[in-house]
Amino acid sequence: MESGRSVRTAVTAKETRKDRVRSVLTVPLLRETRVIGCLYLDDHGDTTFTAAMQGCLEILALYGAALLDNLANRQRMQRERETLKSRLATRDETIVRSEKMVKLYEDIRTIAAINVPVFILGEAGSGKELVAAALHTFSGRKGAYIPLNCSAIPEGIFESELFGSKKGAYHEAVDKPGKLELAEGGTLFLDEIADMALNLQPKLLRFLENREITRLGDTRSRRLDVRVVAATNRDVAAMIQENLFRDDLFQRLSCFTLKVPPLREREEDIEPLARYFLRKFSKEYNWPEPRITDGALQLLAQHRWPGNVRELRNVLLRLAVQSQGKVITEHDLSTLSDEFGMRSRAAIEVFPSLEEVEKQHIRAALERAGGNISDAALLVGIARSTLYQKMKKYEITI
Repeated sequence: MESGRSVRTAVTAKETRKDRVRSVLTVPLLRETRVIGCLYLDDHGDTTFTAAMQGCLEILALYGAALLDNLANRQRMQRERETLKSRLATRDETIVRSEKMVKLYEDIRTIAAINVPVFILGEAGSGKELVAAALHTFSGRKGAYIPLNCSAIPEGIFESELFGSKKGAYHEAVDKPGKLELAEGGTLFLDEIADMALNLQPKLLRFLENREITRLGDTRSRRLDVRVVAATNRDVAAMIQENLFRDDLFQRLSCFTLKVPPLREREEDIEPLARYFLRKFSKEYNWPEPRITDGALQLLAQHRWPGNVRELRNVLLRLAVQSQGKVITEHDLSTLSDEFGMRSRAAIEVFPSLEEVEKQHIRAALERAGGNISDAALLVGIARSTLYQKMKKYEITI
């Protein structure tokens, strides 16, 4: 069996007692070239296993080995998922409970080690910066993780912030490394990349192509090993059509694209995020950790969260300040914002009562019957006299 070949043996009736095995057929289960098990048949009677029987068992062994291989892969993937969740649980605000987020972080782990740019898409407050930080962590790169918000830097000094400057390059300029140099051997995260001025985009594109920079006011170029990760909440395709963003830069930045799902599409993450933030605030401000009722958690889960995780964090901070260690209830949410109270009331208001449903049903039957009460009563399934009574009750006239 160690050789990976089938074994078929038989002995004659004269050579063995009646209660002994007289014929054996064994077929190996192979994963690539390694034996991982076998299918074994024996017979105590007069049957002798034939070559045809061996062929059938070998076909079954192929299917059996494939099933075992699939099972082993599923178990391995499940172990890897649990390991990933445990590892992410130690990172601030990285809550992975929903299937969409698990898939996202599996993709992050897969592409993290590939040293190419990554483009992250997602709504404001959805956690794009956490995804960028996770890419750096899982990449194993030894250099620093340097974030730069493109919308927060004035256009006049953006180039020196990114590429650095040499003393005398402009008024009050000093010898200073830019963010790209600071990220040497690591990752540069360009948040809100769509807000980068159009005249600066070719310079970033040049670095992505040749991996070299020149400080502002300098003539000497420097070669760098920096992974660039970019993110935006804007429609880049539309901006390219309007000539507000360079298509060639987008192609360079989007070797891989990751989409962060909005909070409303991952309700499973809301409860653990809420508990995490409440626990975090209690530690930061030395407050007793407040409990939150199931009803309040349900209201949080029903909210649309246009501001995503950032909005959830702000809401929970206000709740923590108000509660000061007391239980947070639905009432606390409704007093905090009308949106939480209005949602549940609106759902009740738009849902029709049983009387309203019956009234509309009778009107529809009368309309279908052309005003004939007898026919309408048959359609509704009640007596003619009963229909008369209900028409009087609901003030329905023909």
